[in-house]
Amino acid sequence: MIGLIYLVVFASYFIVAILLTLWAVRAARRRDIAGWKWGVPTAFGLYLLVFWDHVPTILLHKYECANNAGLTVYKTPEQWKIEHPGEGELIQPFKGNALFDNSDGSRGYWLNDRFIYELRPQHLPVLPVTLGIDSIIDTKSHETLVQRAWVTSGYGSLGHSMKFWVGLDACNPDGESFNSFEYAYRDLRGNP
Repeated sequence: MIGLIYLVVFASYFIVAILLTLWAVRAARRRDIAGWKWGVPTAFGLYLLVFWDHVPTILLHKYECANNAGLTVYKTPEQWKIEHPGEGELIQPFKGNALFDNSDGSRGYWLNDRFIYELRPQHLPVLPVTLGIDSIIDTKSHETLVQRAWVTSGYGSLGHSMKFWVGLDACNPDGESFNSFEYAYRDLRGNP
């Protein structure tokens, strides 16, 4: 049903855009001006009304993926255990509600009573591009152990925005590697 609504809206806009462009061409010709001099700006303006953010979003998404997305390992679980002898055996599963939301917009959950998984989305200005920073943090030393940056774009699902063409595939390099570190820190007590 929503697809039919989108089809009707886009077809209506397309027809109106064609009619306005033809009107601009005829108006220019009535004034002895070449029709393209008014027709092209009219068509381009009508295009920009809807698609103004399409190309800049694609370019920013690709730039962020190429320059900021990726995995950074500051300390492996093995290195942490060497630096903190005997403390790994004392780590217990987290009791209670493991989820948290901070006032700064970050959220996440406790992996155990020592480490947290924190997600900090950074919405880039004007365009619908988000740079997300996932971190595994030692809550005792406040040290970031592993960090992954990923990029997504778009206004949301089809039900939330008619600009579905702006959404690109998420750029999530090394996602599986990050997940393996998450599991390793969660179960640090059982790791050799």
